[in-house]
Amino acid sequence: MWKRILWDILCLALAFMAPWWVTLVFGTLGALFFSWYLELVILGAIYDALFGGVSMHWYRHLIHTGIFALPLLVMQLARTTFDL
Repeated sequence: MWKRILWDILCLALAFMAPWWVTLVFGTLGALFFSWYLELVILGAIYDALFGGVSMHWYRHLIHTGIFALPLLVMQLARTTFDL
């Protein structure tokens, strides 16, 4: 349990200091090592809240949340399909 908490703190720190793709890589590793790593979607929402700009298109408001949710879904599908 403490490993997951430390990984969450690391990913949260990366969300504030690193580019989005670095946080996505670390979050994907978290989704690989921990089951149902929903913190990845929360990190995407944090990115949208901090760095999401106002635009005319509706789909641009939650773009990071969607990008960060994809690895979570892929890892869960891989776990159920291949018994990882």
